[in-house]
Amino acid sequence: MHSFFRHNNNRGFVPWYIALIFGYNPKRTLARLAVITLLVLVFFNYITPPVRVDGTSMEPAFRDNALHIGNSIRYKYRDPQPGDVVIIRMAGRKLTHLKRILAVPGNSIEFRDGTLLVNGRIRNESYLVHTGNWNMQEMILSEDEYFVAGDNRDMPMEMHTMGAVDKSRIIGGILF
Repeated sequence: MHSFFRHNNNRGFVPWYIALIFGYNPKRTLARLAVITLLVLVFFNYITPPVRVDGTSMEPAFRDNALHIGNSIRYKYRDPQPGDVVIIRMAGRKLTHLKRILAVPGNSIEFRDGTLLVNGRIRNESYLVHTGNWNMQEMILSEDEYFVAGDNRDMPMEMHTMGAVDKSRIIGGILF
């Protein structure tokens, strides 16, 4: 019977199953667990939030219902660039969309028969499988606006949540 217990200098004998779960100092173990839990919650809620893709607007690069890890600090030290995939806050922190940056502040943007033109020049979009037949008149972005859209251009333009968004609504990018 003695082999199933281990002596703890402060408390006498600790049963092996308690030692296995909590260690030989349960208070210290629970304190460590609380600190680790707090760090994990902060990390996954504010630094690398999980992002679930809802819909087919970003296919084929991002599939419907796929889970990805975000990066909330990516744009704290640099501005989003054309081609970046960003997380956009729609309402609160929980309702977000995943979109691609097509144009940055000060750019003019338009679509002609599915071709993206930025500042009057055709933009190569190597990430697209199909360009679709989108048409949109030229618009010029203000100093804090970015133009975003999904990659699935086979979908009618009206079915996309897209357009000019204020920089303050871009809450991060995608790690993977």
